[in-house]
Amino acid sequence: MKNLMKIKVKGFIDMTSSKGLQINMNEIIGFAKKESTEDRIIKRINKNFIIRYKHFDHPQTFLIGAGQYHKLVGTETANKHFKTVLDMKTDKRTFKIRKSLIIDFLQK
Repeated sequence: MKNLMKIKVKGFIDMTSSKGLQINMNEIIGFAKKESTEDRIIKRINKNFIIRYKHFDHPQTFLIGAGQYHKLVGTETANKHFKTVLDMKTDKRTFKIRKSLIIDFLQK
């Protein structure tokens, strides 16, 4: 009895089946998939920063999340920006790309 495992199950457990206790693995709560380092960086950026960008054509600014940021500037540039923003000590960091795109990282 020492080696019992506590699990939370969503739905019901079929105790009357001939095969014994049956649990669908997709319905077990609490098993987390392994996070990659990229996912952890994206979570950290979204938690601590607001990403605001502006095109030179439009007078208004737009907000974007860290997960979609790589579509805007490219993967390599996004990784460089994330690294510099996480190491910065100030509240605001501005990047200017292609003379048409201004991106602000603002600390929350």
